[in-house]
Amino acid sequence: MKKTFLLLLKRRLINLYLILKRFGIDLKVFISLKNYPRFRKDKKVWLKKNGKIDNEIDFENDTTIYYHENGKIKDKKIETLNVYHEISYYENGNLRRDTYSNYVSGVEYYKSFFENGQLEISDTNEERKSYFENGQLKEKGSYSSNDFQSKVKTGIWESFYENGQLKEKNQFDLRGNNIGWGEFYFENGLLKEKIFYSNIENERP
Repeated sequence: MKKTFLLLLKRRLINLYLILKRFGIDLKVFISLKNYPRFRKDKKVWLKKNGKIDNEIDFENDTTIYYHENGKIKDKKIETLNVYHEISYYENGNLRRDTYSNYVSGVEYYKSFFENGQLEISDTNEERKSYFENGQLKEKGSYSSNDFQSKVKTGIWESFYENGQLKEKNQFDLRGNNIGWGEFYFENGLLKEKIFYSNIENERP
């Protein structure tokens, strides 16, 4: 709920920004705290008790960085009027998560990784893929909405066992309801069960 409210607020600010820009007025003059050095400096650093850097904020570049105990970057967040981008890392330096949202273009994605560097989840406006730690595909499917917050499953979705055998195969309509035959398999590849989903319920107004 809170995330949805913040997303709507940012989109309204973008609309306001575009309107004021037509009149030659830069909205950032009014909302960017970095224009008020009496209250904030361009950069601020917080230290741990051992003297190492805990986190720092670069107001000039709208960037916040947190650090692991070993001094490597733990989390880097960039948040502007139009873009939110957060990247997290494991202590060994490998990428852990990558989250991106562009409130103007609507492009959004989420990626997560295992500690060994292998991609775990790739989630975009259009599709989702997930993987086992050995790199084997775990699940794949597409979405019916370009809105990252309200997207629903559509078309054929498949999930797999770690040995690569098909585990489930289902089909969804544009509203995310199961339709047609759903297929379920044992790990050895033999068919376990088939279920038919009627679309009568889906056709109700």
